[in-house]
Amino acid sequence: MAKKLIFLFIISTLFFYSCQKDKGNIVNPSTESKGSVQLKFYKTTIPREIRTLVIILTRNFPLQTIVDSMYITDYSPDTLITTINNIPTGNWLLRILAKDSLSVVRYQGELNITVFDGQTTNAYVVMYPTGGSGTGSIRIFIIWNLQQQIKWKMYSNNPIIKQDYGTWDGNHPYIKAPSILKEENGYKMWYISGDNNVQQIAYATSSNGYEWNKHGIVISQGPIGSLLEYGSDGCFVIKEGNVYKMWLNSKTFNKKHNGIAYATSTDGINWNIQSNLVIPTTNNKTYIFAPSVVKKDSIYFMYYSVTRAPDTQPEIYLSTSTNGINWTDYGVVLKARQNIDWERGGVFCPSVIYRNNKFYMYYTSKRSPDYFDIGFIGKAESVDGFNWTFSDTKPELAQIDTSPWYTTLVAYPFVFEDNGKLKMYFSGISIYNNMYQIGLAEEK
Repeated sequence: MAKKLIFLFIISTLFFYSCQKDKGNIVNPSTESKGSVQLKFYKTTIPREIRTLVIILTRNFPLQTIVDSMYITDYSPDTLITTINNIPTGNWLLRILAKDSLSVVRYQGELNITVFDGQTTNAYVVMYPTGGSGTGSIRIFIIWNLQQQIKWKMYSNNPIIKQDYGTWDGNHPYIKAPSILKEENGYKMWYISGDNNVQQIAYATSSNGYEWNKHGIVISQGPIGSLLEYGSDGCFVIKEGNVYKMWLNSKTFNKKHNGIAYATSTDGINWNIQSNLVIPTTNNKTYIFAPSVVKKDSIYFMYYSVTRAPDTQPEIYLSTSTNGINWTDYGVVLKARQNIDWERGGVFCPSVIYRNNKFYMYYTSKRSPDYFDIGFIGKAESVDGFNWTFSDTKPELAQIDTSPWYTTLVAYPFVFEDNGKLKMYFSGISIYNNMYQIGLAEEK
């Protein structure tokens, strides 16, 4: 497998830092308004053979080139920061060349960027080896700071659930999609653990909601032809009386999101799975996944994600039930706003709570159909659970907000009220190992 090189760089007119670096060669300096580009590199992600990073900024009109370099030694700090000042605001092409001790370009990447006046732009870049030929494939993750009001405080020790190498989940790149209950004796979490092919439901407990003890898989991959032939990649759990009730995604050989199954348990560990789907897919609802259930006035409200084909925008549907098993479909209740840049690619994976006489929905969104463009969590609200309005034109949470646990996306929110304040457990892909992990944010 080719080694990847991940850079986080910050384009900024707001923050200025200093470090040891070349002054840079500025051609055709301009008298127009100026900004700065700050680049931050994590030494642990840079291959040992790399000794020089060359940063090149160019634009065509007016023609201008800015070149800067950073040298890496065994004594360099873990976080390397360089700032290029006096850059005219506007559009630029940024190129990064990573050279070895013989000045051979071993990695490279490029990205069109915009230096804004009074704004901060963040981007993650994954660079692949050039093979010594100066060419290679590049995957670039871009994160735009939308200057939203920061409403959530990140837990300082994120991620709270991650892979433990050398144990049962050490080779599970997918640890995501939590569902949490708070009981008298502490907190319980059911979450997804697995790989790109088979994912299963794991279980963890905590005395405080911050430090968690993992107890392994509680719902495994099923036999060939079963509802869980390829496991499950999402679930939602409530407790009524002495019975735990779970609604979970069905994954089969023929369909990744086959519909919603139902299971019950008396201890949260040993589960009885009903043999039939409670919400199956149809011709109009090709893929169904990510349920969230609220019970109000003896009525179960289930919100879930639907796509009509692999390349269509996901939407959020509602079904209601009096027993949690037989459901009435009410159709789409939330669609992406096409005039909202961070949302126009679709809305999905809802987490719904009832609080202060209102329903509140926290959902995942993306800019485009590209899977890697997932990066935002939005919010909507409703008085009756059927008619919804968006709460803001800005997201509740974005990748940039997860610092110092840097992630390339945020998704799968689970929100609940704890001691009068909201907590949001969510999933992110770490830039350090490219794996899904679970983090926590708390209402400020």
